Amino acid sequence: MMNTEEAVRERAIREIHGQYLMHKINGYVRSEGKIGPPIRKKRRRGHAVFLDDGVNSGEFWNERGGGDFPADDRDSPVERPPSSGLVYSYVIDSDDSRRAAVHRMISGRPDMVTRSYRDRGAFLAEIERLDEGCVIFFDQETERPDGHGNPLSFVPFIRDVSRNRRFACILLAVQRDMRVAIEAMKAGATDCLLYPCEETEIVSSIDEALDLVKQAAHNNAALVEARQQIDRLTAREQDVLHGLMHGKSNKMIALDLAISPRTVEIYRAHLMEKLGTHSLSETLRVAFAAGFI
Repeated sequence: MMNTEEAVRERAIREIHGQYLMHKINGYVRSEGKIGPPIRKKRRRGHAVFLDDGVNSGEFWNERGGGDFPADDRDSPVERPPSSGLVYSYVIDSDDSRRAAVHRMISGRPDMVTRSYRDRGAFLAEIERLDEGCVIFFDQETERPDGHGNPLSFVPFIRDVSRNRRFACILLAVQRDMRVAIEAMKAGATDCLLYPCEETEIVSSIDEALDLVKQAAHNNAALVEARQQIDRLTAREQDVLHGLMHGKSNKMIALDLAISPRTVEIYRAHLMEKLGTHSLSETLRVAFAAGFI
């Protein structure tokens, strides 16, 4: 049986814990033991998720508003939201403060998931497991063993990242150098911005880059589908399709294949049925999309 003092203390603890739970449920967490505006929880629904291999959770919270937060959330892992409806960006820079500044600039978009890396190698090591998106990085890596380096060292990186067209690159140049911008664009970067830059400028550039990634994904899906359709054709049906792509008539194809024109017509009807096309132009469109030559 608790005495009066213990009962009062127990009730107070329950009230405080209940208030914390209510804030947690509503997507907020207040600084423990402090009175003030709530600090938004980093995993709340509909907000950017901050993933940075160079910043721990305590640093994140102190930067966002100061104060401690409940121990049960201090070391909790970042929950990755489902990819449906989200877009992804990746910030690469060895300078912690500069990387964090860029991170803050682009994190306002509600459907944006942003992750940061200290160097390009760390990003490339994970690239196959990452969602398609926009890569933002600086032309100069601040942490070099000798303090110097090739000013165009980013060129191979852009080529590696852009090769499969799942990512679009934006280069942030710390100095006004036309050669840097030209080489970046030649390597495949979608944009080159002089840093520091306005938030609206970098956000607009990211939007354009993500549109290109989306279009590339659509084209790639169409390519895969077209190739699957072509693969369903028999060898003889592909021979007939090859003749059609070169503008040959049924009679000319029949001569080339040593079969009758009527047989060519049958093969042609079968291949169009398999491709789901209803005209010669539609059939050729699928063949060209698949890269069938």
